[in-house]
Amino acid sequence: MTLTKRKTLGRAALFLATAMLFCFLPAIGAHAATAGADPDVLKTPGVFDGVDENIEKLKDQIASLEKIIELNVPRAEKIPVLLYHHLIKEDETVGSQLHSDSVLSVEQFSDQMKFLYDNRYYTASLYDLEQYINGTKILPERTVVITFDDGYRSNTKYAYPVLKKYGFQATIFLISSLIGEKDNVIEHAGWNDLKKCRDVFSYYSHSHNLHRMTRDGVSAFQSADAADIMNDLLISRALLSTSYLAYPYGQTSATAKKALGDAGYRMAFTTVADYARRRTDILEVPRFTIAPQTNMDAFRRICEGKA
Repeated sequence: MTLTKRKTLGRAALFLATAMLFCFLPAIGAHAATAGADPDVLKTPGVFDGVDENIEKLKDQIASLEKIIELNVPRAEKIPVLLYHHLIKEDETVGSQLHSDSVLSVEQFSDQMKFLYDNRYYTASLYDLEQYINGTKILPERTVVITFDDGYRSNTKYAYPVLKKYGFQATIFLISSLIGEKDNVIEHAGWNDLKKCRDVFSYYSHSHNLHRMTRDGVSAFQSADAADIMNDLLISRALLSTSYLAYPYGQTSATAKKALGDAGYRMAFTTVADYARRRTDILEVPRFTIAPQTNMDAFRRICEGKA
């Protein structure tokens, strides 16, 4: 095919994609979460109540649009999964917390999200990522996955409005036994907080009650026997309806991985600083921890695949 013909086809595809977006934008806004979402979410009673008869036709239109986009947008060769924990405002009185690698200022987080928005990054869901790793979904080159560990109330209080402002989606890995509790004076989000933020956040497991270190400095989740790990996983899954987990402290083991598979979990995350790629071990997906010392230049390099 000549260069002129390729340009003509590219312009035609772009025109068609734009036309389809304008025609179906209201419906996409109403149904996007159900049209290609995590099957775990679709199990929720009432999700499809009142859904219009044209939903199947809409799905076909969205699939066609995705095919067009695939022809015109560079494809991701690797994807950074970003890991956050607790957020705090710079002018809050508990300033000493900012010295922890697990605590980021709200202002720094806001600047990073603005960077993603200004540079047109797509924030993929974990279901998107699972399909990408398994080779059944193509994602655009500028894709990131945003995750939070532990489930602190600062995620729903501070991160939520920033993410909502930019139309981003993100994940919180919850310690299900600590929902609505306090851990080292830091408050965890309660069930009502989580419910109010479901338009931005999806919720998955960070264990139920094995998020603690042993005297040997090993994660209890890693060192527990198979029966205890299985019990913990099943409780967390029952509470959260989840098939994804982030290992406590990023530590795993052959026993833990086997228990995950036996309990029906499909994907799990570590804290190894690397990119997710096709054929990445689906039970050891790496993530980049975003710490106070992660300045904008370092953040940009991570997102651009240059870390």
